Amino acid sequence: MRVRDYLKPYLRSLALSGAKCQARQLLELSKGLLQSKKAILSQAARKVLRRKGKKKGQYHYRGRVDNWVKRMSKLLGNLDWGKLMRCHWKRLRERQRSWHMIIHDGSDLAKYWARKMEGLSQVRDGSRGEIVRGYSFHGSVGIGKEAWDINPIDIRMVDPTGKDFTCSADVMRDQIKEMLSYGIGLEQLHVFDRGYDDQKEFAFLDDQGLDWLIRMRKNRNVIYRNERGHNIRLVAESMLEDYSESKNGIHYAYHPVWIELDVDGEGKNVKPYLKRYTLVVIDHPKYPNPMMLMTNVPVESLEGAVEMYSGYLDRWEVEDYYRFFKQTLDVETMRLMKFQKLSSFLRLLMILSDFTLREYHKSQDPLSPSGLWEILQSSYVPAEETLIMSPYVVTQAVSELLQEEQLYGFSGQVDYSPPTKQLALFSPAQFLDTFS
Repeated sequence: MRVRDYLKPYLRSLALSGAKCQARQLLELSKGLLQSKKAILSQAARKVLRRKGKKKGQYHYRGRVDNWVKRMSKLLGNLDWGKLMRCHWKRLRERQRSWHMIIHDGSDLAKYWARKMEGLSQVRDGSRGEIVRGYSFHGSVGIGKEAWDINPIDIRMVDPTGKDFTCSADVMRDQIKEMLSYGIGLEQLHVFDRGYDDQKEFAFLDDQGLDWLIRMRKNRNVIYRNERGHNIRLVAESMLEDYSESKNGIHYAYHPVWIELDVDGEGKNVKPYLKRYTLVVIDHPKYPNPMMLMTNVPVESLEGAVEMYSGYLDRWEVEDYYRFFKQTLDVETMRLMKFQKLSSFLRLLMILSDFTLREYHKSQDPLSPSGLWEILQSSYVPAEETLIMSPYVVTQAVSELLQEEQLYGFSGQVDYSPPTKQLALFSPAQFLDTFS
C-alpha cells in the first residue's frame, strides 16, 4: 500500500469540500513525519532541491524551514477532524468483523520543556516514574486475534482547563458514544482496566447495550448470597474457597453478584436500584493477590471464566500500541503550543501509526503484491543480524524508502529511474489523481 493511497479517503474528503490546498499539505506533512520518524515539524520540513544551473551536489532549501513549519501548524489548526474521523471510522467498519474485543485506556504525554501551554496538567511519565507537566489522553483500539492486529479507533487529548471540561471519564464516554454512532464496536467485548470500576461506567455501558469487562479494585461493596455490604475482596476469597476450579495450575471462581447503582446511563442521580453482574476471580500462583474481573456477560462455566481472563490479558495490547505510538514518531517531542493543534496532531500520528500497522500485516502475507516483505528481504538490512519483521522494522523501512524518494527528486540524473522499492510507496501519477 502506498502512503498516498492509504491517505486517499482523507485527502479526497478535503478536496471535495474545496480544501485542495489542505489536502496537498496533509500529504506533504504525513510524508515528512514518516520520513523523519520525528514529531518535530522543523525536522520533517527539511526538504532540499538541486539549484538549477549550478554544479551537481549544490542544493538550496525550498523556502525557509520556519515558513514551512508555520504553514503546517496552521494546517493542523484548521483541519476538520469531524470529517476526517468519519472517513477513518468508515474504513474501520469494514475491518471490525475480525476483532474480538475493543480496549479503552488512558495514557500521558510528558512535556519536560513545557511552560505556558493550553491544557497542561500533572501527569505521570511511565518511562521514568516521575510526576511532570503534560497531557493525558484516552485511546480506543480494536484487537484481532493475530499478533499486532491492532486497529486504533480514536485518540482524544484531555484539556482540564477547557470551559466544557467536567472530568476525564466524560471525555471517554463521549468518545465511545461517537464511535458507536458510526457503527464501531457494537458487537465486541469492551475491556477496561482498574480506574473504570465506577457505577457511572457500569450504568453508561449498560445503557449503550455493550458487553464489558472491567478489572476491579478492592474497595467496592457488593451483594453476595443475598447479603448486603460485602467487601469485594472478601467475596473473592470466599468464592475461591467454595467454588474454585483449576486449569493449568490457575484457580478460577465465578459467581453472580449484585451492585447497587444510583445513577442512570447519562450519569444523573436516580432512585437506587440493583444490577446483576458476574464476578470472575483468578488466583494465579505467581501473584500474591487474586485478580477480580467484573462483567455483564453471564459466565456459567470454567471455559467462560478462562475466556474472560484471556480477554483481560489481551488488554496489554493497548500498552504495546501506546509504546509503539510514542516511540515510532517520538510523539512527546511535539513543539506545538496550542491545545487544538496538539490534539489534531495526535490524531494525525494515530492515522500514520495505523498505516504502519497495516503495512506490517501485508508484510506477513508472502502473496501480497503490495506488501513490503519482499522489498525488505532483498534490500533492507537492519542493525541486528537477523531480520525479524515487526512494526518497528516496517517503520524504519518506510522512513528509508521515503528518504530515497526524496533523493530521487533532486538526483540530477537524466536517465535515472526510481527503483522498485520506491514505487512500492509512491505512484508516479499526478497528485490530482488522488481526488478522482
